[in-house]
Amino acid sequence: MLPEIFFIIGPKSSGKSALGTALADRTNMTQLNFTKFIKDHGLKGKDDETITMTLIKHLVNETAPRILIEDFP
Repeated sequence: MLPEIFFIIGPKSSGKSALGTALADRTNMTQLNFTKFIKDHGLKGKDDETITMTLIKHLVNETAPRILIEDFP
């Protein structure tokens, strides 16, 4: 079963990271930076289907009940 997924969106330099960190800390969420996720998993330049399937596989194995995804396109 997948965890609950939340997204934080907004323009660059609007405080999304700071707000996301504070929200994740207060609500027992795990924060996932999507841009960093792509970089860490060697997905830069890959097609959308490959990236999506890798993200889903990662989320299936996640033990946290709630995930906050930041920088999702």
